[in-house]
Amino acid sequence: MTKVIVLFKMLLYLALNFKTIIMNVLNLRNDLIEVYQQLRAGKIGMSEAKEAANVSGKIISTAKLQLEYNKTIQSKRKIKFLDVDE
Repeated sequence: MTKVIVLFKMLLYLALNFKTIIMNVLNLRNDLIEVYQQLRAGKIGMSEAKEAANVSGKIISTAKLQLEYNKTIQSKRKIKFLDVDE
């Protein structure tokens, strides 16, 4: 199976099985905790958990890129994904 198909299946799995839409870093963290719990419970396999972690890493990388860009242009623009009240 190609990586694109595996990634698509993982995104589809996440969309169908998790309660939240990833709107911010807290949602992402909660979804990753849920992936970990499902892995521990044997409800998903290691490959699904790895793909979820991979996709999450890519999402975080985009936020890092936005931070670097803001720093480069000396902007204090808020990044919605990171702007959370905990």
